[in-house]
Amino acid sequence: MSELKAMAPGSGRVVEPLRNRDFLLLWTGQTLSAVGDPVFPVAIAFLVMDRHLGVAGLGAVFAARSFAVVLAVLFGGVLADRFKRKHVMIGADLLRAGALLGIVLLANSAGAALVSTFAFVIGLGEAMFRPAYSALVPTLLPAAHLQMANSLTSVSSRTAAFVGPALAGVLVAVVGPRTSLAIDAVTFLASVLTLWKVAEKSRPAGTVGQSLLAQAREGVRVILRRRWVAIEIGVSALQVGLSLAPWLVLLPVIASGWLGGESAYGTLLTAMGGGALIGALVAGRLRVRSTGVVACLSLLPFSLALTALAVHAPLPVLVVLHVVAGMGVEIYGVLWVSAVQLEFEPAVLGRVFAVDELGSKVLLPLGMVVVAALADARTSTVVLLVAAVVNVLTSVLPLVLRDVRVFASSTPVVAKS
Repeated sequence: MSELKAMAPGSGRVVEPLRNRDFLLLWTGQTLSAVGDPVFPVAIAFLVMDRHLGVAGLGAVFAARSFAVVLAVLFGGVLADRFKRKHVMIGADLLRAGALLGIVLLANSAGAALVSTFAFVIGLGEAMFRPAYSALVPTLLPAAHLQMANSLTSVSSRTAAFVGPALAGVLVAVVGPRTSLAIDAVTFLASVLTLWKVAEKSRPAGTVGQSLLAQAREGVRVILRRRWVAIEIGVSALQVGLSLAPWLVLLPVIASGWLGGESAYGTLLTAMGGGALIGALVAGRLRVRSTGVVACLSLLPFSLALTALAVHAPLPVLVVLHVVAGMGVEIYGVLWVSAVQLEFEPAVLGRVFAVDELGSKVLLPLGMVVVAALADARTSTVVLLVAAVVNVLTSVLPLVLRDVRVFASSTPVVAKS
């Protein structure tokens, strides 16, 4: 594609941001936190089964964690713009470590309600950590290094997501679920040690004297003043609810129905995750003139994967398309985060990324419930084709706006050198 070109010689490498001591420490903390993420669902599933709490108990635990993220992410963004961001992240990791250790210590007597409460606290920690991290990165690095830094962040998180479940399964099998959760807690405590050494220059400015609610409203207002950002957050919500949800619900059904069962399901998940890891590596080396065009078009391969599932394409074709779809989704993510970091003043970035996080999750539970109610062996093809069309339209139609095509406003909030 003519819009893309390789990074020019001498313009830096993807690992260049790691030469910055503070970003290296920040990235290490994020990586340690990411390593612990896949351990929790595997270990907690076995713990719940060992306690004979049943499927309903396990569902309550996972629902509590997810609900906490959606409920508290805006508050997490406000905290990230009110206090030093490394302190918010340290608090988030301590919350998660404390909740995990609580489960470990009380596992023999804890019921589903208590485990769900601890899971809710873990979700609160996630809601605090993510906006603070994305908002802190551009205060540590020059603008020229942001895309590479976001690529590195994606590489670490995608690597953890890619290999983490398998490693977590081995860990649980060897040492048991309680010890696995304790090890998970240790990763968060190790993250605290690295974050403590980050030399964050000052706390964000511009929030003194405002109530938490007023700060949250201001975060929404600054997004609405940047039309392309508001549109893309809305697009993300629609795509997650109307395109990703059908894929998540129907993929295991299709795999067990005509692709060969659990092995095919695992293969396609691995293909998607492997593609995302490749996309994260590629994204850091891209230099684009029309960032929004490249980012939005990168989402189109997911429509091909949905269509292939709908028409019962053979497994090798599905694997290739899922790899390409994973690459595209991750390229979009890196380009999007980098553009947002350049668009807004540092003082509001925590709230901006909190709204973005909320937008990417708010319609997913509803979408999954609706798909589960509507889809069966006869209607799954129609549902997947509709999902593919929605993904195409929501990816392409916003490109009629110039600001979306370049992922930048005509009158930027702040110019960064």
